[in-house]
Amino acid sequence: MELMLENVNAVELLTAAGVLLNSYWLYRLNSKFDALTGRVNELSVAHNAHVNAPGLHGR
Repeated sequence: MELMLENVNAVELLTAAGVLLNSYWLYRLNSKFDALTGRVNELSVAHNAHVNAPGLHGR
């Protein structure tokens, strides 16, 4: 029984699969960092609004 992919050896196939898997994991990690950055920016804006409120600290 011959393989349908005669010219592709196992190393090339595993390398291609590894590259695809690595790209997927990197995409998922980047999306988690994007979500975290969004939450940190929201907290920063809320903190700045509190700190910069006029008359809040009795000056």
